[in-house]
Amino acid sequence: MKNQNDDDSDYGAEDEEEEEKTCDWTVIGTPKVRERSSWKKVDGGICRVMNLPARPYPSTVTTWKQMKQWRLDNPDAWRSYRSNVKAAVMNAEIYTPYNKEECDKLKGRKSNWTRVEKKWTYTSEEKYCPRSYPKEEEEEKEEDEGEDEGEGEDEEKKDDDNKDDEKKDDEKKDDDKKVDYGSGEVPDPVRESL
Repeated sequence: MKNQNDDDSDYGAEDEEEEEKTCDWTVIGTPKVRERSSWKKVDGGICRVMNLPARPYPSTVTTWKQMKQWRLDNPDAWRSYRSNVKAAVMNAEIYTPYNKEECDKLKGRKSNWTRVEKKWTYTSEEKYCPRSYPKEEEEEKEEDEGEDEGEGEDEEKKDDDNKDDEKKDDEKKDDDKKVDYGSGEVPDPVRESL
């Protein structure tokens, strides 16, 4: 058996459900797409086959110190070599899962990292949920209830007025009390009426 309060709460919940059904997110503008590649670690490894360019050092350069000096003396040749290596890494062929025999036949190397393409899509959405005006039937019911409650309101107003008058009388009595000077309370200055 339901009481009246339960019925009211169910009625309000139905209205909210109807509003939620009609009020959805709408996309604003066109989605923005961002794409980039990144590295991903692969369990078990992969076989990477790359065609790396030949090293740019002359045959007379054999030590690290000589290689460093050669790079400083030939910056353009070193930059072009680095860009060719980067292109070879980006264009490498990837075979999975890693199989040592097959990878050796292709002259590849084992690696635990591979390049993957990633994409992010950013969408802007808005949710505009205005409320509709109340129906006329509900307003009539509220007016009928207001008339029934009106009789009791007059009596309540009289009671409130009597209580206010009693409070004012109590405040006047408190003002008339004399304050002991040793108590620490400071009396309000007396104002003369005009």
